[in-house]
Amino acid sequence: MKTNSRDIDEMLRKCAAAEFDMRIFGYGFTRSSNELRFVRTVNDGTQSLELCYDARPGYKPDALAHLLPRVVVSFPGVNEIADTITEGQKDLVGSTKFTFSQQVQNLSPLKVRMAPPSWFVFQGNTCGFASELWHFLEDWAFPFLRNYETTESLVRGVEASDERLPNDRRFSVIITAAYLQLGQYDKARRFLNERFAAPGLKRKYAKVLKFVSHIAE
Repeated sequence: MKTNSRDIDEMLRKCAAAEFDMRIFGYGFTRSSNELRFVRTVNDGTQSLELCYDARPGYKPDALAHLLPRVVVSFPGVNEIADTITEGQKDLVGSTKFTFSQQVQNLSPLKVRMAPPSWFVFQGNTCGFASELWHFLEDWAFPFLRNYETTESLVRGVEASDERLPNDRRFSVIITAAYLQLGQYDKARRFLNERFAAPGLKRKYAKVLKFVSHIAE
């Protein structure tokens, strides 16, 4: 019988209950028994650890799934401002239901990422990845999440060029919103103008640039 996504979900839920729940709960997370997501409340919002996966990966034919866990950080105040300055235009910011997400494998230093971990689920050995993943979470994911529990800590991380954070256009809008929430209007304007200096980006993000310039005056 061919294994489908529902089967894999159930395998991973059993694995989470047996191998991860009690240890991750010790970091203040909770998990509903029917989910593959651990969630905790932090100062400015929530953080989650999600056991995402790629089912039946063509690059690993004998595997049922390639586990690609990610962390998701959500600061509602920042999200709301990001939605306001883009007027909800999805091609400028995408979803504003979360602040940022990052694959767990990208939470280690670049020198570690040169040989990225591979966490696979196999028939008959569905939790074989558990020990290696747990050590990776302890070494890199939980320390990263401790660093980013507030809006202020997030902008500090960007200013320090933390290589573990996203570095795309969406995230630039999010950081602009974070500066605005903190009342650092001039920093918001300077950051946005620097990130979207190219003529094409200035046209695309014109409404955001106008909004931020106006509020920073």
